[in-house]
Amino acid sequence: MNETVKKMVDIAFRDTPQTGEAKALYEQVLLDSQERFDDLTRAGMDEDEAIAAVVESLRGLEEALRTLPEEPEFEKAFEKSFEKSFEKSTEPAGFAQKDYVQENEDVPASYDGVQQLHLELKDVSVTLGASEDDAVHLEEVPDCVEVVRQGSSLLLRQKEDAAETRSFFFGLLSLTLHSHAGDRLFLRVPGRYLHLLQVQTVSGDISLEEASAPEMKLLSTSGNVEMSGVVDANARVEISTTSGDISFGEHMAAGSVKCTTISGDYGGAVSASSLHLEAGSGDMELEVDAERVYLSTRSGDLDLTGRIGTGQIRTISGDMDLNLEAQSLQIVSVSGDIDMNGSCREMNMATTSGDAEMQILGERVSLTTVSGDARLDMARASGAREINVHTTSGDGTVMLPNIPVQIFTQTRAGSVHCHRESSPGAEAVCRVQTISGDIDIP
Repeated sequence: MNETVKKMVDIAFRDTPQTGEAKALYEQVLLDSQERFDDLTRAGMDEDEAIAAVVESLRGLEEALRTLPEEPEFEKAFEKSFEKSFEKSTEPAGFAQKDYVQENEDVPASYDGVQQLHLELKDVSVTLGASEDDAVHLEEVPDCVEVVRQGSSLLLRQKEDAAETRSFFFGLLSLTLHSHAGDRLFLRVPGRYLHLLQVQTVSGDISLEEASAPEMKLLSTSGNVEMSGVVDANARVEISTTSGDISFGEHMAAGSVKCTTISGDYGGAVSASSLHLEAGSGDMELEVDAERVYLSTRSGDLDLTGRIGTGQIRTISGDMDLNLEAQSLQIVSVSGDIDMNGSCREMNMATTSGDAEMQILGERVSLTTVSGDARLDMARASGAREINVHTTSGDGTVMLPNIPVQIFTQTRAGSVHCHRESSPGAEAVCRVQTISGDIDIP
C-alpha cells in the first residue's frame, strides 16, 4: 500500500459521516486508487505523476460524497429501539400496574369503546380483521393469552409460562419453555373508532386483513408482517423487524409508511404520501406509488416498478432493477449495478464501482461513476435540456436524442469518441467528462 495514496484518500473522506455506507465507499475507493497507482507506475509513469493522476481521479468523487446520508447506521439505532421496546418494565401507554383489570376467565367476545389496542406476544401469531361495528371482537384467543382492560385501552398479552425442571446430568438446573408457535390469536378491530393499534411479537407472525387504524405500530424480531387490503389514506404505519419479512400484499395504501428490517425481504404493492423503507441484507421487490420516497439497502437487491414524485434510492452492494416514472430522483450505489428504465424529469445517478445503465426520458439527467462502466440511452428523450456524464476510469456510451444538442467533452488520459455534430446555441446541452475512461457518443 502506497502511503501517499492512502493519505490522499483519507483527505478526500475527512469530512464524510461515519456511517456504514461511507466506510464501504472509502474501502472501495482506496482499493481502486491503489490499483490505478500500480497500473500507471507499471506502465512507466514515475510515482509523482501517478500520484497526481490519482488525485485528479478523486475529484470525480465529489458528487458521490455529497449524497452520503449524515444519519448513523440505521441498524444500530433500530436494534437499540427494538430492544428497548421489549423491556419487561415497559408498559403500554394508558396502563399502570396497579390499575390492571385482569380478565383471564370468561373473556368477553367483544369490547366496546376501545381506542387503543396493544398486543404483546412472543411466539403466538396474530391475525387482525376488520370489524363491521365499533367493537373489538375476539374470535380466537389461545389459553396462553390474557386480556386486560383499562378505560379505553385494551391489552392482549402472552402469559409468562416457563417451567423449571431439574436436569439429570450433573444435577444442573435447566429451564424448559412451553412453545406456542402453533397458536394463533384472531380478532376484528374497528378502524373507524380505534386510534392506535400496536402489536409486538418475538417470533409470531403479524397479519392484517383489511384492518386499520389511524396509527399502527407493528414490531417483530423474527416473525413476518403481512398487510393485506389495508387502505387508509391518512394512516401512519410503522413496521420494524429483525429477520422477519414485510409484505404489503396486493395493495396497501396509507398516508405515511416507515419500515426497517435487518435481513427480512420486502414484497407487494404499496401507495403512500410518504414512503420510507430500509433494509440490511433483505431484498425489495415492490410496486410503489408515492409522492416522497426514501429506499435504502446495504446488500439487498432492489426490483422496483411504479410511480414516484421525489425520492432517493440507495444501496451499498445490492443491484437495482428499476422501472419507474418520477419527477425528481436520486440513485446512489457503491458497488451494486444499476439498470434504470422509465421517465424522470430530473435524474441524478451516482455509482463508485457498480455499472450503470439508464434508458430514460427526462429533461435533466446526470450520471456519475468512478470505476464503473456507464451506458446512458436518451435517444427518445426529445424534451431533454441538460445531460451530464462524468466517469473517472469507467468506460461509457452516451446515446443522445435526435434533436440539436450542444456537446462539450473533456478528458485527461482517456478518450471521447463523438460521432455527433455539436449544435452551438441549442437549448439542449450535453457535457461529457472522463479522467481515464473511454466514452463513445454514437
